[in-house]
Amino acid sequence: MSLPQSISQILASNHFAFAKLLTYRIQMVLAYQIMAVAVGWHIYELTHDTLSLGLIGLAEVIPYFASALFAGYAIDHYSRRWFAVLSALMLAANGLTLTMIAAGFLQANSVFWIYVSIAFTGLARAFIAPSYSALMAIILPRKSYVRAAGVSTSLFQVGMIAGPALGGLLVGFAGKTITYAITAGLCLSAAVTLIALRVKEPPPAETAPVFTSIAQGLRFVWNSQILFSAQMLDMFAVLLG
Repeated sequence: MSLPQSISQILASNHFAFAKLLTYRIQMVLAYQIMAVAVGWHIYELTHDTLSLGLIGLAEVIPYFASALFAGYAIDHYSRRWFAVLSALMLAANGLTLTMIAAGFLQANSVFWIYVSIAFTGLARAFIAPSYSALMAIILPRKSYVRAAGVSTSLFQVGMIAGPALGGLLVGFAGKTITYAITAGLCLSAAVTLIALRVKEPPPAETAPVFTSIAQGLRFVWNSQILFSAQMLDMFAVLLG
């Protein structure tokens, strides 16, 4: 079955709730992929240092990994939708901050503030994927989940490819300031899209100490060999890539 047919069948059975969630996801992917291209160009313009380009990834990955396990705990115990909205608003704030830097309003220590924005981008991204996955599981009936997951993954990969291409075109033809402003607009649009989503979330999970809950999750993954093997395969594929 083709991708358009899969999308139409899913939308017909779920009253466009999944369409809103998917729109949120693709806007967020495009936003931070475009932002990544613009930031790399911007940092190199300011520093002419290849090490500074490498530090972009480090500035994002440290807060991402430091908060990823806690993000899962928070999403299980509080509102999935509002964490996703807050992540979009945080990325929008980063886009506006970078817009001000590119426009010359924050000239003092501009490189430092760019790295701070990158760090907050990593923090926001730690909450996006688990929020999205949790909401998709709530919205979709079991029989539609596999097909919807395939559609979601396909469009996510399209965004991962199209985002950097769009980022390069925007930086080349419109400049960094407009590019950053567009990323902020995409994130604000994503937040509004998710606010408009009507979903009945299940009651919060029973409260447990955060480190106890995280340890239980890690033990579950370790004892589920299929899940553990799949995650390790994905991890090494990303690292080697």
